[in-house]
Formats: sequence, C-alpha cells, structure tokens
Amino acid sequence: MDRCTGDAVAHVTGAKLGRRSLKFMDYGIMAATFVNLETGKAFRVISTEDARDLASHYAPEVLGKYEQQLEAYKRMPDSVLFRVEEVEVPLSEFDLPGPTRRKVSCNRCGQVVRDHREVAVNGDNLCQPCANGAYFKDAREVTWPEMNWAPVSGKQKAAGSKRSEPLSLRVQT
Repeated sequence: MDRCTGDAVAHVTGAKLGRRSLKFMDYGIMAATFVNLETGKAFRVISTEDARDLASHYAPEVLGKYEQQLEAYKRMPDSVLFRVEEVEVPLSEFDLPGPTRRKVSCNRCGQVVRDHREVAVNGDNLCQPCANGAYFKDAREVTWPEMNWAPVSGKQKAAGSKRSEPLSLRVQT
C-alpha cells in the first residue's frame, strides 16, 4: 500500500500506525491486507491497473482525465477495481496492537529496539540500520542552544528567567 491508498485505508477503517492496527510494508504494490485478529482470517485487496484504462468506458461524458477517473471509479463494480485473495498472515505476539512487549538496546549504537525487531549478529543484538543498513546515511547528531528547553512558570517569567527547573509531578493517594 503506498501513496494515497494508505490514507484511504486508515480513514475508512479507523486503523492507525500509532495504534499498531495498521502496518506499512513497502513492496511498491497498491494492495492492503486485512486480518481479523479473532479468527485469523485474512484477505488481500489489490487495486487493478485495468480500472484506470477503463475510465473512458464508464464515464465517457466526463471531460478531463482526473475527473473522468474519479467518476468512473464510483460507477465501476468492485470486481473491476480490485482483485481479492484469501491469504494467511503469520503473526507473533510482537506484531499485535498494544503496548511494547519487549525492549533491547542495540549493542552498536545504543538505540532501543522494540518488539523483537533486533537482529542477532555474532551474539550481539543490533538494530536493523546497524545490521543491514538504513534508508539514510552519514547520520550526524545535531544540537542547538535551546534544545533542552522546558516551559517557564509564571513566577520565573516575572523574575525574568528564560529557563525553568525540570518539571515534576506529584501524585496524591
């Protein structure tokens, strides 16, 4: 699933990356797989390229390529827009929505790796970038003078302070 499809699936289903109910996998294919976590049943929905080519047949009176495609997609049967496959999706407890279940630190860079995504190399736990390379390169830490900024209280503002003491939380029981 890529581009606007990800936004559409999130909007229609309510699934979100942040809740771990939506997982992004970049294979360069316009598809989405839906898994019922209670039953384990899973279906993969793939958009067809034929739909774009057939727009002029479903909305011949509409001018403009983009407008014609939008109108045609509203009229096309689902079987023209999509292919559906029943699939099996192996899941571990670490793939499920919910809180982090496991944390380890990368033995090379120190980053925390969550939910068994570390890679074991010669007895070391490594993050994916350290083990296999990353989408970025030449990382250099950046700092700036106000990096450790914290809110200033009303009393400190009156006294002219630009920085505040660390905030603390008191819980009464």
